[in-house]
Amino acid sequence: IKAPQEKQKAVLSRPLNIDVIGFYREETIASAHVFVIRAGRIIISNDFILDKGSNVPTEDLVGQFLSRHYDATTELPHEVVIAEELPPDAQVPLELWLTERLASPHGAKVHVVTPERGERRELLKLAELNAKHALMRFKVRTRYDEERIDLALLQLESALALPDPPMRIECFDISTIHGNYSVASMVVFTAGKPDKSQYRRFKIRKTYGEANDFAMMSEV
Repeated sequence: IKAPQEKQKAVLSRPLNIDVIGFYREETIASAHVFVIRAGRIIISNDFILDKGSNVPTEDLVGQFLSRHYDATTELPHEVVIAEELPPDAQVPLELWLTERLASPHGAKVHVVTPERGERRELLKLAELNAKHALMRFKVRTRYDEERIDLALLQLESALALPDPPMRIECFDISTIHGNYSVASMVVFTAGKPDKSQYRRFKIRKTYGEANDFAMMSEV
């Protein structure tokens, strides 16, 4: 027991009991990394994968995670460090609930803080980086992106009544100023992924005298 304790590095200049929680979000999925720091030393470091993405408001993502995480543990800190402030109507009830869960015999309260600089901020950046790496590992291990793309192509096939999944998709757009200086762009998706080497730009050669997207699209 003593050997690991002696190897633990003090990450805070004061012997504080805090949890530092970093989040990383992509479109449909997110991750969290928790540093459990007691007496100024990291004693536990945990990763969590969350089935919510960047379209979920920060206060919902953070609030729901904190509620679930601290409902499942009896090891509560005196301070929870996160990157973005919660609105008062969410933070105040959360702090009261965490304080009640802490049940300190000395009347200690739990505070949720957002540091702008200092040791806590540096630890928060590291927690966010660890959360990102955890999500990358999870996606590789589970083929998350591939399965999501495959599902999207099958949904497109069904929605558009296609004979096969659309393995090559070309998307065009016209840009014009009242029919003058007209150009077009094409982006391409191959097997559901952007194929940037196939992107193209086109000049509209004909003069239409007005913004006629249909005729310009036909020319392109």
